[in-house]
Order: sequence, then C-alpha cells, then structure tokens
Amino acid sequence: MPLKLKRWFPGMMASAILLISMLGCGGSGAGSSPGPKGNLTVTITGATPLWVAFQNGPGAWTAQPAALGTQTFNVSDPAGRYGIACGYVHAFSFHFAIYQGTLAERSTYQVNLDNSPYPPPPLVNISGQLSNIDYDSAWTYFRDGGNIHNENLYSIFCSPGSGDLWGVIHNTTEMTGAWIVRDLKVIADSSGPNIDGLLATPVDHATYAVVRPNPQGELYVWTDWRTKAGTTNLFDYVNEWYSPIPESGTIAVPPGSLMNSGDLLDLVAYEQTSPDGAFLRRYTINYFDKASSQSMVLPSTMTGTMVKTNNGILAQWNDIPGTNLYVLSYEFNGPAISGFSYITPGWIDKGSLHDYVFPNIESIAGTQWSFSSAQSVTWRTYAEGMSYAANSDGSWPPLKSGDWEWITYVGNQAPLYAPVRRGNTPGNGSSPLAGRSSVPIFHN
Repeated sequence: MPLKLKRWFPGMMASAILLISMLGCGGSGAGSSPGPKGNLTVTITGATPLWVAFQNGPGAWTAQPAALGTQTFNVSDPAGRYGIACGYVHAFSFHFAIYQGTLAERSTYQVNLDNSPYPPPPLVNISGQLSNIDYDSAWTYFRDGGNIHNENLYSIFCSPGSGDLWGVIHNTTEMTGAWIVRDLKVIADSSGPNIDGLLATPVDHATYAVVRPNPQGELYVWTDWRTKAGTTNLFDYVNEWYSPIPESGTIAVPPGSLMNSGDLLDLVAYEQTSPDGAFLRRYTINYFDKASSQSMVLPSTMTGTMVKTNNGILAQWNDIPGTNLYVLSYEFNGPAISGFSYITPGWIDKGSLHDYVFPNIESIAGTQWSFSSAQSVTWRTYAEGMSYAANSDGSWPPLKSGDWEWITYVGNQAPLYAPVRRGNTPGNGSSPLAGRSSVPIFHN
C-alpha cells in the first residue's frame, strides 16, 4: 500500500496546523525586480492570534494588532516585497506562520488559524453486513474512516457528519467491482445499509504514463475517488508485488455509471527515496472525472539543508523551475512549537541556490518562542506548482477535471548547534552555541 498523501496546499496534507488562501503564480527565481507599490490586505479568521507582525520590504518587522478581522498595510518597497507573520496556540502547542511575497504576485490573503475543537469530537460508528463478498477482498469507506472488516461485517469509525458510503471489491490481483450508497448522515453510532457483492458494478480503467526526470527512488501510482458528499479515499493502486512499478500501464477507476456530477478522481504518481538519512519526495496529481488517458511529469528533485547558527536558522535549497510557491515547515523537538514559511518565487533570491533565514520576530512574538540550544528541528522544504489560481477574494475554486498540481520536497531532522558552512549537510559542524542556554527561532 503506498504512503497516502492528502491535498495540502491549497489543501494538501490536511493535517497542517494552519490553513491559508494564497495565490501561486509566476516562475521561480524572479528575485526582487521592480514591482508595484500599494496596499496589502490580510483577513485573519479562526483562532485569535497571540501576535501579528508586518514587514515592509527588507525593513524591520513591526507589531500589529493581534486581532481577528481585516487589516490593510501600505507596501512602499520599490519591488513590492512584504512579509506577514502571526502566532497562535492550539491544542496546547504554539504555532506560527510567515508569509513573504510581492504585490505583483499576491495582494490579498485570507488566513484561517486552526481553532478546531480539542480534543476532537468522539468518532462515531457505522456498521452493516457484507454478503457475497470475501471480507479480505473488499474495502469500505465512509467520510474519513473505513476498511475495517470482521468476517462478513463492515464497521467504520469516522467523524460525525454526512457523506457517501462506498466500497471496492478485488480479487488477488486487481480491482473488479464497486458500489456506493449516497448521502448518508451519521451523527451517532448507527446501522448502515447491508451490501450485496453481487450488485457491485464492474470497474472502469484509466491508462497512465509517468515521466520521471532522473529517477531516484521507488515509484507508486494510485487513484482516489473524491465524492461530492465528502468521502475521499484510495480506490486502486498499481501493485507489481516484488517488481518495480511500471512507468506506464492501466489502473482501475470507479464505474462511470456510479459517478455523479461533482465527483472527482485523482491519479497520483509518487516517488520517494532516503539518501543519507534525508527524505526526498516528489509527486504529481492529475484530476479527472472519467476513465481516460493520463500523462504525468514528476517535478525536479529537491535538495536542501537546514542548519542552526548563532543568528538563527538558515535553510538552503536548489531552484525548482516552474514553482508557484515555496513552503518550509518546522517542528521543534522540546517545547511544542511548529509552523510554516510561505515564500513566493518573486520574493526569494535569484539564482540556482536559494538561502532563507528565519526573520527576526522574537521581540514581537515573546520569550515563549525560544528553545534550548540542545534541541533539534524536524524540517521540510517544499516547492509546489499548480494549474489553477486563487479567486480574487483569496479563496480557492473547487477542483475540476483537467486540474493538476505537483509537489517536491526534502527534509530531515537537524541538530540546532551546527555552524553554517555553505553546502554542509545538516548537523555537520564542530562547536555548539557557546554560552547560550536558549536561542531565538526568529532572527534575520
């Protein structure tokens, strides 16, 4: 079974602690070329921020009202460059987000800070009988749960709400049939419909062809069924048992007769490898609505390092052509602090290698945004490209057939005491931070 990935930016990796609407446009390596001056509009919803900061061009960060609602900032930098940052608490942890871009790329943000209930609401159970189906040869899904079978029964624990109950039947080598029950609502433990395997509809098939520049790891290919009512999960995956996954072939998709308007399929091509303890990942997703031929190109492989210096944290990575957005994620091991930097190609420095240092916001954020010099950080640096753009209000349009997106990323766990030596791998170094018991996360 392949590693499951979720749509995270603008919705992939749904477990991210912060949701943001942000336009991804333009190519990489734009640097700080002349751009418009004007106003930047930021609307914050969800959890009330502990602090908010603004940066005009490369200038100093200044404290702003830490409140929900809309704020407008004047950007007078000749290149239209700016920065916005905020921090908040959720689930007893500190979270931060930093957005740096240019007005030519993005002048409106909608930032939703996670205020979901914690602990989350208890899961509910929906269960029913499977007949004429070998329970070892069936997958069943409802909302965000599924695939729990006991002999001739399904028993699914999921979050309460509405969705479609659907399943897929397979033999030892391939998917053979599918079924769906639409628009169920489950708000407490309840009995669901009984399912007769003899009524399953034969699956359809799509063809795929994947181009992998400089193959470096294992390839995985799978399809998901995303129903309009909100049940998304794995439908089929290419399994060659002990042989490499072929770069072209066929894969099962839901029968066209079971698809409704608003349903969507995605085909994922994913490659992973872990050289020298780092993890390299890249994948492309095609969205479509019926059995068809799908061509996919994986993005270039990312390389990168992250090291701690006396002045903060330096991230370094190679340029990825066609990038709409760079994203850095951080999880600090010790005090529960995690967060993201979202950086547009127009803001980042030009060239084949990019350097990024955490901005100096600690005087605004407060002392809780510090950590011991003995700690480490788990980090990932992402580049993303997509075929669609945000709406003018900053929201994202619904996915549609023909859309595509790709992500490539590199990550590792790095100690926070390595001096900077350009080109070093994380952790290479000779001396810790002398005489300091704690150091700032943010520093320019």
